[in-house]
Formats: sequence, C-alpha cells, structure tokens
Amino acid sequence: MSRKSKGPSSEAAVSIAIAGIALRFTLPEPLVRVIGQRYANFITAATPRFSLSGSCTPPLLPFASPASSSAPVVITRENIALIRRADFHLELNLRSGRGRMTVSRNIYSFDTLLRVLLSAILGKRGGFLIHGAGLVIDRKGYAFAGISGSGKSTLTRLRGKHEALSDEILAVTRAGKGYAVHGTPFWGELKSRGRNTRARLSRFFFLEKGDLFRTRKLKSDEAIKRLLQCALVFEKSPAQSEEALASAEALVKQLRPEVLVFPKSKRLPAFLAELAAGSGPGKPRDGIPGCKGN
Repeated sequence: MSRKSKGPSSEAAVSIAIAGIALRFTLPEPLVRVIGQRYANFITAATPRFSLSGSCTPPLLPFASPASSSAPVVITRENIALIRRADFHLELNLRSGRGRMTVSRNIYSFDTLLRVLLSAILGKRGGFLIHGAGLVIDRKGYAFAGISGSGKSTLTRLRGKHEALSDEILAVTRAGKGYAVHGTPFWGELKSRGRNTRARLSRFFFLEKGDLFRTRKLKSDEAIKRLLQCALVFEKSPAQSEEALASAEALVKQLRPEVLVFPKSKRLPAFLAELAAGSGPGKPRDGIPGCKGN
C-alpha cells in the first residue's frame, strides 16, 4: 500500500492481481487498508493494466452488511464500461485502462464491485468468472462448476492433498491455444483468502451429487447452457449475450465438459487422482460405490 496524501481525507493506493489482471485502486486510506488485508494474497507490485481512483460514500463501516443486495447494472459502450448499484458507481475506459469510481466504505461493496469488474474485463478476453470449485492435480487444473448446492464446497473440503483454487468462484482465461484456471480470493463456505496461482485447464466438469462416483458425457448445447448458467455475466445487452455465447462455445468445443457425479466420501481424493490419470471418465472404473458414511 502506498500513501498519496496526508490528513483526514488522505488517499492511498493498492494494486491487486487476479487471473493475470493487475488493477490499481486509489481510494481513501481507511478502505485501502481493509482491502490490503482482505486481498493480502493477491497484492502485486506488477505494473497495473487498469488504474482507478475515486472516493467513498460515508458513513458505512468497513465490515458492515452490504448497502444493497440488488443486481448491479453493467453497460459497455464502445470502450467504456459503466457499472453501478446503490452502493457503487464505476466508469472505466477499457482501452486506456483509466477510470473513476465511488464505493461505500464497506469491504462487501468493494468485493462485489471487484467481481463485476473482473467479469466484464474477462468477458472481453474470452474468459469467465465461474461459480465453481477448482483443484490442481499433478500440476494440471480441473474446474468443477455448479450452481448453489451442487457440492463445490463439499468437493473442496474432501479433496485430500490436492491444491484448491476456490470453493466458490474460479477465473478461467484463454492461454495460448488452450485455457488456464486461476485461484481467486472469492471463496464460499471454507472462507479461505485464496492463493494467486494458476494452472493449465485440463478438464472441465459440472458437479452433481449422487451415490456413486461416475461421469457422464454431455451434448455440446447442454454443456453450453450449463456453462452460461454458472458464469458470472452481469451485462444483459444483446452484444454481451452474443459475446458470452461465443466464448462458451469455444470452451465447450475444446474442453468437452462432462458431468461429475460424486457422493460425500473419503474416497474422493483417490477418484480425483484416477480422473487425472485418465482412468475415470468412460472407463470401467466409473460407478465406484461412494461408501456412504465414510
């Protein structure tokens, strides 16, 4: 954190990098201090691609409940992204990387604004923020997408020694001819601060709970539909819908997502290792009993 000015309304700056996107925020020092604590594992010294400065709306406390639970409004016109809700307002030139913002002095409001902003930026690059758990197994990335209640936190909790990227929201980006999956600070039940790490995305699954470990192939249109249901896409314009659809089609074509059905079982780490070794989907080892109660 760097201090910009002194006095009761002093400003400070903090830079955060998530999914390879470095953002610098210059805001009143009390909020920047809380941001530095909340995103400690994602603070970066890298040159920011995007720089935003602004002010806070008083008199909310740093850890108060969100000022509004309504959905944010996102509008992109040419190279200008506009994001607003009752507790924040942001305008960013996507080409120059410069922008202005106002946000409640509340870490929950800032956290929501950051998710919306990252979603907008990733969407322009063929990537997504996705409701999903992520693991690194043998240095390869695995995404397990799912709506609320599908088992993201359960899978992460029972993962064994495999590295976790998140139990709630993942970032997926284009990486050369393939994709990468990134850890984020956006966690759910496990309440981790996350790690700023990435791995080549090897396989993509949609989670379902069941009594047996098994996988099921999906037709492309069903996989695209599920992916868009799990993606954080806040802008509702026709142009953005077409952009998100094209990105989803490209990911599905390359990774061919499948459904992963799993029970709550201590055998999960072994099954995940089998998936990584290629002996899971479409092989005779599908349908391993879950040993309920383990």
